[in-house]
Amino acid sequence: MKKYGQPKNKKSGWSWVDEQYKENREKKYTKVSLTGFYNSKQWVDLRNYKLQQNPLCEHCNILTGRLTPAVMVDHIEAIQSEVDPLALDYDNLQSLCDYHHRRKTRLDNSKYNPKNLKKGKEIQKDLDSW
Repeated sequence: MKKYGQPKNKKSGWSWVDEQYKENREKKYTKVSLTGFYNSKQWVDLRNYKLQQNPLCEHCNILTGRLTPAVMVDHIEAIQSEVDPLALDYDNLQSLCDYHHRRKTRLDNSKYNPKNLKKGKEIQKDLDSW
């Protein structure tokens, strides 16, 4: 029985590029993480410094008053590439627990994100003007 997404016959298969793309999508790598930015010495040092300065989740502390250890350092304003000026800006970082990091990432990628809604309204406005 052929499963969805499998090649029609086992001999043809996918090229290694297709396999790599598929793996990256499954692991949810971003363009920035694929370039190795998050393994760079500058990022690792800045991340460690941020976690030393703020070892608790900033969202848990502000929203609920709970003291939850931070395990992630997140960009408040998402970066688009490793050369983005905000990539190594300490003021653009926040320490988060795993729960709040996943929640924020999900919102950032959502179509209901304020930035995405604004883009959608601009596109709709352009379409209406035609």
